[in-house]
Amino acid sequence: MCTCNAGHTGPGDACSACAEGSYKANAGSEACGLCEAGKYSDQEGSLACIECGRHSTSDSGATGCMCVPGYTGVGAACTACLAGKYKTTRGSTDCTDCGAGKYSASTAASDESACLECPAGKYSGVIGAYNEGVCLDCPVGTYHAENQGGATSADVCIKCEAGKFSSISGATDESACIGTPCSACADTS
Repeated sequence: MCTCNAGHTGPGDACSACAEGSYKANAGSEACGLCEAGKYSDQEGSLACIECGRHSTSDSGATGCMCVPGYTGVGAACTACLAGKYKTTRGSTDCTDCGAGKYSASTAASDESACLECPAGKYSGVIGAYNEGVCLDCPVGTYHAENQGGATSADVCIKCEAGKFSSISGATDESACIGTPCSACADTS
């Protein structure tokens, strides 16, 4: 009676090659085994599965590898998402830019939480910003409240009340506006 070669399975002389995503290391009629998670086989008749490259992974029985979250590319050519970007899923999809009003200095970010809001008193319309330096101060004579970070334009900067002025750029509170409001000025005349 004949036995199947390694990489093949079946009874007697009716041997067939192990399918992609599976392997068989020894001769005999045993079934082919699935490649375990983190390994793959992209050819029929494989004797062993190949380890996925750095920053990539696979499911059991895979015919190829995919990049882990925070990395993008194809197969073993996975590169880190650049600062200002993130990727939450496995695979070869592009990294997503941090939105306007946010920035991230982290590379290989795997969650949107890596994108930090511009602090109060600042704003940014830049998409995919990679450092806080893109966050611009609200102009003098305005302020932007502390609980309202992540502003995307100077439109959020609130003008000081009539008769008051702030000489501080990037003010985070109305208390930066000093002087006497015009309504009080009118009462003293």
